[in-house]
Amino acid sequence: MAAADGPLGPLFELAEADGLGIKVGVLAGAMHTDEKGRTVPVAEYAMANEYGTRRIPSRAAFRSTADARMSEWEDLLVTRLWDGVDPRDALAQTGGRMVEDFREAIDQWRNPPNAPATIARKRSKQDNPLVDSGDLVDAVDFALTGPGESA
Repeated sequence: MAAADGPLGPLFELAEADGLGIKVGVLAGAMHTDEKGRTVPVAEYAMANEYGTRRIPSRAAFRSTADARMSEWEDLLVTRLWDGVDPRDALAQTGGRMVEDFREAIDQWRNPPNAPATIARKRSKQDNPLVDSGDLVDAVDFALTGPGESA
């Protein structure tokens, strides 16, 4: 789920002069190991929660956070660039803030709540619909793209 692919595109056009870009979200390679030892990409269950499935209601933490914080992120990036910060560093600072905001949104998410049977199955036994093992929060990250980057 690369945020730069969606509504964040205009934000990152500011840094394109140097051919730079950014990916923010649950990046490839993040894995979750369940209680039975099965390994599942975190992006798989992040998408199931973000958009919902037949059994899981949509919990759009990424989209709602992007909608709510877009102007703050734009202001941060623009301010850093106007202050003469190197575009790579300005994007990294903005990416770091975005990661913090997404992680906070996941940690604070409450609606719709989990079903009682889901809470009983969770390792944490907590009613935070997006937090059980902590793998989703831990998997949120950013990566710079473009010349000299390996993302």
